[in-house]
Amino acid sequence: MISIWLKIQVLLLSLNKSDNFVIKESMDNWGEFTEPTLKNWESKILKDLKTNSLESIYWNSSIGEINPVSNSVKEINPINSSAQLKINSEFDLGNEIANEQILFALKCGIDSIIFKGFPSFSSLNGVMHEIIENHILLSNENITENYKEWSNWLNSKDKKIEGTFRYDPLFKFTSQGIWSESKTEDFKNWSLFYNSSEHESFKVIYVDGSIYANALANPIQEVAFIAAHLNEYLKKLKIKKKSIK
Repeated sequence: MISIWLKIQVLLLSLNKSDNFVIKESMDNWGEFTEPTLKNWESKILKDLKTNSLESIYWNSSIGEINPVSNSVKEINPINSSAQLKINSEFDLGNEIANEQILFALKCGIDSIIFKGFPSFSSLNGVMHEIIENHILLSNENITENYKEWSNWLNSKDKKIEGTFRYDPLFKFTSQGIWSESKTEDFKNWSLFYNSSEHESFKVIYVDGSIYANALANPIQEVAFIAAHLNEYLKKLKIKKKSIK
């Protein structure tokens, strides 16, 4: 038994002295793999899909061809580098690079945009409004002027444009505890806006319920608060039954 034990110890000792069984601290476990490149991926896609060119898988859209393989994506949000594009995105037209952001977002595939601020040629140049939904978030502070500017902008368009006017003065009071002018004046402005005969297809009763979700309301409370919020507008219109978008 002792002789067998000695033989085992000698064998282990010889293995430990072998370079093949010594773990080197500086060893690169991934060194044998080649770092992939975009060209490698393109070649694999061509092979797997059994196609001769990448152009055959480009997405065709009314704003041009979109290459789903390319990874050359520039930053759309200069503040939050982790921002992700959504189907619906909001843009402040007061931003000097708003036009560049909007066109890039459209190229990436969004089909619904929320506009804040005032319309201008520089901020909306090249935007094909007839192929997307255009939601206009009207300012609480300048509702009359803001609505007039957007109304004139819509009247200047030859093609049919779909979307909504969004005006919720109660949201400001709920979130900040103050009215833009006063409770009476703010609701008066809302009634004048909603009862306007212009742009009927853009008319909605808009409620921004994000304040309740952000206040950590549970689902039941959130629905109840949004319903109460909406009811304030319905009471001003003195309606019982109406189709609401």
